[in-house]
Amino acid sequence: MRQIMMILSALLFLVAAEPLAAKNDSLKMARKAEKQREKEERKKLAEIERMAQPHFKGGDIDKFEAWVVANLKYDFGSLPRDTPHVRVEVPFYVEADGSTSLSDEEIPSERLYPRLVFEIKRVIQFSPEWEPGHDPLGNPIRTRQVLAITLQNHNYIGAPVAPRPIRRGRR
Repeated sequence: MRQIMMILSALLFLVAAEPLAAKNDSLKMARKAEKQREKEERKKLAEIERMAQPHFKGGDIDKFEAWVVANLKYDFGSLPRDTPHVRVEVPFYVEADGSTSLSDEEIPSERLYPRLVFEIKRVIQFSPEWEPGHDPLGNPIRTRQVLAITLQNHNYIGAPVAPRPIRRGRR
């Protein structure tokens, strides 16, 4: 009788444990499906964001920054000698047709470096065509960009001087 009770209790335990295991499996499957949906959603959003950004000659804003610096015609000797580098941020727009236009926002660094900002604006106006940004439906749109250029000031006089070795000579 005791053995029969043991067998019945084991069977009862297995029958009760089966739905729990199935429930755990279904929860795992639901979590996995939710993670997959989130991953696909992030992928779609990244694609939409990539489409929304304009491209300069197959590159991004960094490639444009290099192009602007290469085309600057500016006397860097006129930069103040007390700063090691100069950072200028110039907002502009990439139009739906791929051309560039300047923003009429006030540029804080324009007060410090008016000639430099003027030259950067001149170069931006004459930049080559961009590939415009697109909305989620694929239509070209006007997008705002900010060109942030950091220039090394070669006239900086505050650079630390390397210590000279002490010469030990004869006495």
